[in-house]
Amino acid sequence: MSGSLTGVQKRILQEKCFLCLKQFKIFTTFFRSSSLRWKQLAFGEDKGLKIKNVTIKQLCPTRWEARHNAIFSLKQRFSDILRVVTNIQLTSDKSDEIHMAKILQNKLGSAEFILILCIWEPILGSLQILSKTLQSVHLSLNKASIQLQKATESIEKMRQEYEKITVNARKLYETWNIPFKFDKKLQRYAVRHFDEVDSDFDLRILIPQTLVEMSEELLIKSAYDFTIKYRDDISSDFTRQILFKSIFIINLSRKLTSKNDCQDRLSNITILNIERLQAENINVDKIIEDFANLKARKKNFLR
Repeated sequence: MSGSLTGVQKRILQEKCFLCLKQFKIFTTFFRSSSLRWKQLAFGEDKGLKIKNVTIKQLCPTRWEARHNAIFSLKQRFSDILRVVTNIQLTSDKSDEIHMAKILQNKLGSAEFILILCIWEPILGSLQILSKTLQSVHLSLNKASIQLQKATESIEKMRQEYEKITVNARKLYETWNIPFKFDKKLQRYAVRHFDEVDSDFDLRILIPQTLVEMSEELLIKSAYDFTIKYRDDISSDFTRQILFKSIFIINLSRKLTSKNDCQDRLSNITILNIERLQAENINVDKIIEDFANLKARKKNFLR
């Protein structure tokens, strides 16, 4: 471009030098003024709209609304969260970050966590509606009781909808293309020490809950093992010995009873008989009628 002093180059230097920078400033101001537009620019239109609809919320233990928002956002963005965690494991070069991402993936990807998530979300949702309604200054006690009843009924209704909750959890789990199954964990046992209560593992047959859950064959085998184990402590006439001890205790208590105790019992029986005769002479219908017509606190009806 000739004419650096009077030509086109001179005109560009005078008037259009900062035109591109001005347009870029307008561009950045337009997008940075809205978080939605900036997210659409950074992540694409589809992901930007998704971020607008549901954003991961921070948990606040002092607000019910924050609890529901955190659980709801986690449920809605579950597949995206797992995708990001997996991406961190594959692309990160920090060992601590990779280790933490693996821990989060194992915890969030368990069937137990997803099932609890699908149970908690409707419970906190009903409580959030109730909390918002009760915060109104124009709410009457009648409407408040109705809202409380609705929240209680919605939570109680979930007891009959366990299969529906399981289906929702299964669908949420299958979005990550993982089979929905619960992990089988080994049963934990306490350390067994000699002559301690915790070491009496063989006595679990005497626990009522264990007796109900055991099969008939296992119950017979456990009872046989129990008798073999404690054959020196339990005799064949164990029932007769218990009955003999009970009769002995009853006879001993009768012998220790004095004549004064007998007289006291007779006098008490006499008093009860007199009170029964007096109660038969009371007109109960008349007392009820008088009690309904007069103030019971100021009138003695038994005179």
